[in-house]
Amino acid sequence: GLCAEVERELLRTAAEDDAGRRRYAPRGRALCAALKRNADLRSRLVAHELSAAALVALADDPAALARGSAAGKERERLRARALAKATVDSAKAAHRTTEHACPACGAKDAGYTYVGGERDIRKAEVWGTGAGSEGVQIQLECRECRHAWVKDVD
Repeated sequence: GLCAEVERELLRTAAEDDAGRRRYAPRGRALCAALKRNADLRSRLVAHELSAAALVALADDPAALARGSAAGKERERLRARALAKATVDSAKAAHRTTEHACPACGAKDAGYTYVGGERDIRKAEVWGTGAGSEGVQIQLECRECRHAWVKDVD
C-alpha cells in the first residue's frame, strides 16, 4: 500500500549515495512526524494528489512539510504580521503636506520626513562635523504616484 510505496522511495533515495544513507532515518522520522501533525498532507497523500516520491522529496524541507498544517498556518500568519509591523508605508507614516507639488505627477499631496540639516545638530556636535550648519532637508513622497524626492527647506 501507501506505506510500502513511501518506504520504497526512502530506500531508493538512501541507496543513491552515502549522504542518502545517512539521511534515511532522519527523513523517515520527519515524514512520520509531519504526517501525524499535518492533516492536509495526509489527505493529499491518501487522495494520490501527492506521490510517494514527492513526499520523500519534501522530507528535506521542514517548512514545506508544515505548510497546510495548523502550526504551519500559524507560523505563516505570525510571519505576515511581523512583516506588516516591520514594513512602514513611508507616505502614510510621514507628516502630510500640500505645500510641495510632485515633480512627477503634479499632485500636491505628499508625506515628508526630515532627513538632515539643523535637526541633526546634536549629532554634528558629537562627531565634530559641520553638518549642523546646513539647511534643513526633507524627503517627500507623493501619495498619488509614490514618487520620492529630497528638497532643501530654508
